[in-house]
Amino acid sequence: TNIYEKKYSNSFAVRKSGQNYISEVLADEKGNVIKGENQDTVHPIASLTKLMTALLAIEDIERGKISKDDKIYVSREAVRLGGSISGIRYDENVTMGDLLKSAIVQSGNDSAYLIGKHVGGNEEKFVERMNERAKQLGMIKTNFYSSSGLPPYYYERAGSILKNRDYDVS
Repeated sequence: TNIYEKKYSNSFAVRKSGQNYISEVLADEKGNVIKGENQDTVHPIASLTKLMTALLAIEDIERGKISKDDKIYVSREAVRLGGSISGIRYDENVTMGDLLKSAIVQSGNDSAYLIGKHVGGNEEKFVERMNERAKQLGMIKTNFYSSSGLPPYYYERAGSILKNRDYDVS
């Protein structure tokens, strides 16, 4: 398992659980890289995927396109995803606000999937938006393939993640 962490306000590191850092980037206040080790090494990004999913939903809430009070129907596909799940139940309705919390706090694949479908209309359109937004944020080597990060073949580089160190999704 990879662990992503901000070591300082202007750095980003990736390490294997219980091991030394395998990638690290240190930048100045403007984002210029001062030092980087293996900054272009790719790493799985399931949790980053959920953050991008949440970001797009939050931006749509701020624009008035959707509401955190929207009720989203829990589909059979969502509860069958596997991996990290939030425990929502098939055939229930859950608010967007609750889905956002469970996608971020519990890293719920089921919640992230439902957010993507609600915000994008379908998974494919939502993923297109995720990749467009990543490019706008300067994450030019990032590619998303789903709203949840499943299956686990999504990769990112520490240097690209660092570009978004100041982007606040709270």
